[in-house]
Amino acid sequence: GRMMIKQNKKRNALQRAFTVYSKHVFPRVVYTLSACLIFEYGVEYTRSVSPELKTKQEVQYALDEEAKELNLLEKNILVQLVADGTCRGDALACSGKIGDNTYSISLEEDGRTRNILRHELYHIADEHCDEEWSTFKYFSLWEPQAVVYEVWGWRL
Repeated sequence: GRMMIKQNKKRNALQRAFTVYSKHVFPRVVYTLSACLIFEYGVEYTRSVSPELKTKQEVQYALDEEAKELNLLEKNILVQLVADGTCRGDALACSGKIGDNTYSISLEEDGRTRNILRHELYHIADEHCDEEWSTFKYFSLWEPQAVVYEVWGWRL
């Protein structure tokens, strides 16, 4: 009797552990790895086929179209074409709030594509630039959202 109860308790504990792992841990690991691969390949592909913005006029035209798409026409957005290495880390572009209702986007030489401009505009539209900087939010929330918009045009 007692041996059977101990075995049942062990079996129940193992079943509970397996259930927690299979329903909660494993799917999250698979999701995270899949999302990383999809983001990486999606970003690389779309950036490779995204139209380059070679002149200030091309940048302004793309800015006007994309800002309209994101309902940003009421905001003052200044786009600067800057040298590589200007933005933080290995970023190809960066954006930020520089005044009341005024934002700046810097596009490095290797980041002058329509998709990268869209990416930075999403940060402005979703008010990431209005919030206090948070490394955790940037990597876990803001950047994945901007990448999804850049690649698929989905607002999250």
